[in-house]
Amino acid sequence: GAVTNTLVPGCTINITNETAGASWTCWWVLDYDLTSGTTTAGTGRARVDGVLATTFAPYAAEVATDRSGISSFATGTLATVGSHTFELVATLPASMQLATQSALLIEITEIA
Repeated sequence: GAVTNTLVPGCTINITNETAGASWTCWWVLDYDLTSGTTTAGTGRARVDGVLATTFAPYAAEVATDRSGISSFATGTLATVGSHTFELVATLPASMQLATQSALLIEITEIA
């Protein structure tokens, strides 16, 4: 069935920063796989410390055998020093699933 903001397996990264105000960039690829045709878009986005990024990667296709890797990125700032969790989450219609090739990459920039 349809799911909302479900965690993408293998796409959680925990980091610890040492500088308040560190900037981050994350890139991701979602491996969407249709089980039947749909015109309802699936979406994926980053979630940082429980807060969803505003940038997302949508995908929809009308052929049941369609599969596609869709990429996107988001940027932000870590206001505090300490441990932070980056996750990739997906919202999928009932006719879509995630295949095995999804990925998440994080870059942290700290200036002392």
